[in-house]
Amino acid sequence: MKNYSKILIAISFLVFSPLFASAEKVGDTAGFFVDQYYSQSSEQSVSAVLVKDMNNALFYVERNFWNSKGQQEKNDIEAIIEKLSVNYRYEIYPTLTNAFGTNGEGKLTVLFYPMKTDAVGYIRTIDGYEKTVNPFSNERQMVYLNSDKIKGSLLKEGLAHEFMHLITLNQKEKKYGIIEDTWLNEARSEYAVTLLGYNNEDKETYLDKRTSDFTNNSSDSLTEWRNSNYDYGIVSLFTHYLVEQYGSEILIDSLHSSKKGIESINEALIKNKRDATFAHIFSDFSTAIYVNDCSVSLKYCFKNEKLSKVRVLPYSNFLPFSGESKLSINQIIKNWSSQWQKFSGGSDSISFEISPYIEDFFDATYVIKKTSGQYVVNKINLSDIKGRTININNSNKDISSIVFIVSLEDSEVADDQSVSFSYNISASTLTSSSGAITDNTIKLPFNIDKPLNQMNREELLMVLLRVIIYLVSQGKMTGL
Repeated sequence: MKNYSKILIAISFLVFSPLFASAEKVGDTAGFFVDQYYSQSSEQSVSAVLVKDMNNALFYVERNFWNSKGQQEKNDIEAIIEKLSVNYRYEIYPTLTNAFGTNGEGKLTVLFYPMKTDAVGYIRTIDGYEKTVNPFSNERQMVYLNSDKIKGSLLKEGLAHEFMHLITLNQKEKKYGIIEDTWLNEARSEYAVTLLGYNNEDKETYLDKRTSDFTNNSSDSLTEWRNSNYDYGIVSLFTHYLVEQYGSEILIDSLHSSKKGIESINEALIKNKRDATFAHIFSDFSTAIYVNDCSVSLKYCFKNEKLSKVRVLPYSNFLPFSGESKLSINQIIKNWSSQWQKFSGGSDSISFEISPYIEDFFDATYVIKKTSGQYVVNKINLSDIKGRTININNSNKDISSIVFIVSLEDSEVADDQSVSFSYNISASTLTSSSGAITDNTIKLPFNIDKPLNQMNREELLMVLLRVIIYLVSQGKMTGL
């Protein structure tokens, strides 16, 4: 059976050889294997025309796509490709190879062909190996880009991203014989665009898009990769935070390591004499993405102008302003992700209890926002507070809200493995004997159906609205 398989592979190789011969000059046609996952019509191979041979890069366009264009549109595409080749020769190639290392030998081949709508581009790791190792290899340094986006505004950013993947292939997989964790592989490619200065341009940038992806799902797992926009969002913002706080050397040294993923980051931190671990950095990032105020601490903000205004929107929870009440929240959280729970309202004293089932894997911080706008960050040692409570005094009425930031950080689990745990936060409000506010101390200009301390949030809001309407009608409130 083994010999029979070898014969079939050899026959397939001979059949495909004429189709996949290299083109020698502009206008010639060549065949290439492609990834069916990204292809618009799930094809396994395409025929393409060599449109530009620009010094250290060859640019091909899928034949049917190219032939469907009129001469003027072909001229426009050639001009776009020529500009892209200049970006590659004088910006992308020298900047990224100087920082991270070479991508391998030979000219870069860029193939434009129709892909699925949401696809920008990709590389095939098997192209880095000879056909004797894998007969479906194109045996070249090769990047695949979506021809439908050839006139898009982020073309050079897409090429830079994919070219960084080629460097990772050469510097990690081929050098050490290990495959980099997907999230970290993507992290370097995401940061490559910023390293090139492309995110500083006066337009909607690549980073702007990633920021939008992140804010649409800020609790996405950093390490569990499903190839969604949310995955790219969290990876991009975390990587920018990591580099801002600890330098690009962490990304570079983690690439040139025999370890991968989180282990390689921790190794790079030690090598650069940084007093932090990956878990500490992720926890600080989760706080920074909510606080984002350098006046609080340089750890809790972004210096990049495009990220300096980014803030997550916490889950909102409301506590009655009077009487005694208790609110309990149960949530499921994924590994290497965070959730932000905001508590507003409450009386003079509020007590919180956090009950993770496996506290060794959890990290928690609570941030008090004063009515003045000032943030106060408090780290929590879950092992110390086990069985006890966090008591917060608001007798001065100077607390606007309290946000608990909970992260799951289990380094023992494989980076790409989907793991979830539960946690619980209970908030209790108590009324002190001195200065307590009760229903008897509140005089309303109308009758209500039940005491204020028995009302839910919607009912309290309706009471507040009726008070405002009354004050306006009495001329006691203006400027609404």
